[in-house]
Amino acid sequence: MSRLRAGRLLLTLAWEIDRTRLLGSAGLMALGYLATPLVAMVLRVFTDAVLTGQDGQAGTAAGLAVLLGVLLAMERMCAHFAHLMYHELGELVQVRLNARLFRAANDDVGLLRRERPNYADTLYLVQNGLWQTTAALEAALQVGALLVQLVAGTVLMAGLSGWFVLLPALAFVLIWTSHWAEGVTNRARERSAGQARLAGHFLELATDPATAVESRVLNLRAEMVVRFEHAWQSVTGILWRGQRTAMAIRSAGQIVFALGYASALAVVLTEVSAGRATTGDLVLVLALAVQISMQIGAVVALLAVLHQMGRTVQWLDWLASQRESLPEIDVLMRAAGADQPPGITLNNVSFAYPGRTEPALRDVSVVLPAGAVVAVVGENGSGKSTLTKVLCGLYSPTVGHMRVHGFPPPPADSPASPARFPASPVDAERLRSSVLFQDFARIELSLLESVGVGDQARLREAAVSDALDRAGAGELARELPDGLRSVVGVRYAPGVDLSGGQWQRVALARTLMRRDVDLLVLDEPASAMDALAEHELFERFRLAGRSGGGGGAAVTVFVSHRISTARMADLILMLKGGRLVEWGTHEDLLESGGLYADLFHEQASGYQIGQSGGKASNDV
Repeated sequence: MSRLRAGRLLLTLAWEIDRTRLLGSAGLMALGYLATPLVAMVLRVFTDAVLTGQDGQAGTAAGLAVLLGVLLAMERMCAHFAHLMYHELGELVQVRLNARLFRAANDDVGLLRRERPNYADTLYLVQNGLWQTTAALEAALQVGALLVQLVAGTVLMAGLSGWFVLLPALAFVLIWTSHWAEGVTNRARERSAGQARLAGHFLELATDPATAVESRVLNLRAEMVVRFEHAWQSVTGILWRGQRTAMAIRSAGQIVFALGYASALAVVLTEVSAGRATTGDLVLVLALAVQISMQIGAVVALLAVLHQMGRTVQWLDWLASQRESLPEIDVLMRAAGADQPPGITLNNVSFAYPGRTEPALRDVSVVLPAGAVVAVVGENGSGKSTLTKVLCGLYSPTVGHMRVHGFPPPPADSPASPARFPASPVDAERLRSSVLFQDFARIELSLLESVGVGDQARLREAAVSDALDRAGAGELARELPDGLRSVVGVRYAPGVDLSGGQWQRVALARTLMRRDVDLLVLDEPASAMDALAEHELFERFRLAGRSGGGGGAAVTVFVSHRISTARMADLILMLKGGRLVEWGTHEDLLESGGLYADLFHEQASGYQIGQSGGKASNDV
């Protein structure tokens, strides 16, 4: 069924793209393939004409020889021009399928699902499988033409003996064994996908300029080669065992077919010896038997291509189904007419990653008022980034819930936020958010586009320049050779490579493109900056958060490991082991003498030591 579905899908897409080219290539292919059994028929008449030696047969033989040449030329020419037509059509079909993959991989798939290995493995298999689109379209067309050719050849052979009809029937043995073998190889590909991705990761580490420098300094090249070879040997071992088993299965089918083929030739030789058939009949059977053998072999090979394409289509459908199989994030709701002041409320929120026994967040309850700048602090692994992803709606709490209330509705022309909400009796809407995470994207386009995609409705030079200025990167555009039109990055086009700090400011500017936000989340936005630059950046956000956008003040959540920055926030959340252990203002937390106060004094003493050593220091 997967073969039929793949063939039907490819032919349907080809029909939608260019039906004239599809029909032309199919017609030329069928015409060329029909010439092959006609060649065998002409050979039969030609042989009998030559061997009879009667007067007048010489002219007939010459005419038949010319006809043979015409048929052979037609066979080659039709195949050639058909190839020119369907090859380009196959590339267009591949573009269409790649667009489907792009939509499936970038649709509303939950972040947790994206992070699971089986999702990444399936995405890897589809990406590799779609490269066979042109070959699969060719296979779909050729299978149809070969079946027509096979029927024509069988009819000609049946005119000699009804037993010859059984020869094509042996094709079912080959098809069945081929299907069995393809199942074996497909399962081997699926088992090896994880190790194949790992090998690809080591290859990227060894060849990517961004990591090549570090690997050279740390002398990691030899270790990466060893690990790449180990992963790749694991892949080839799995694939080879699968191919070896598949080869044995196919060989068994070929042996059965060869025995049937030899039996058919023995029947013809017996008939010729008994004088019940002519030498021309023998030539016809030999030619048609060879053709049928090649046709059946070709059909089996082409069906294997279609089978693999069918699996790719099934994997692609699975990727596309993830949006439908996952519920919309239903924890962020905007309650109209609520008695609470505007803001975001978390009630006993816990979150656990799949497969882990310990939750990353435990019973977090807090109110984040609109217009407030909230600093989230804590040691590595305390749950800071997980909390920000829950706030943005990227993760749904395992336990508890989150409420959004009192924000004004988004403008009619406001672009949709990534966070989604279902229809609800409490007038659920979308939370307008903008986010900068630690692992921000390096979008290697023009600087205008790399920043401007943060709000495509405002992708104009004035808006992008304003965002760059607010991110502290206004000078960058003026330093580049073509200003905002300069390409940043060098991987895909000749451009200007940026430093880590510059890339972070570009990502920050992209986050600040959206002005009508209810929630602005900045996860270590100044990790590549010094303390003074981070202090200035935080002050800028604190003032911006007061005014917000869209007619109301936004909640600004700022994750930082520097207490010198967090102390300026209106509200500080102190996390430890996934728990919210302290919250309040800087002064309140110092007075309570808890974990925050200990961390503050520890950092303060470190700055004092640095200052006594003659190094510049920022006040904590």
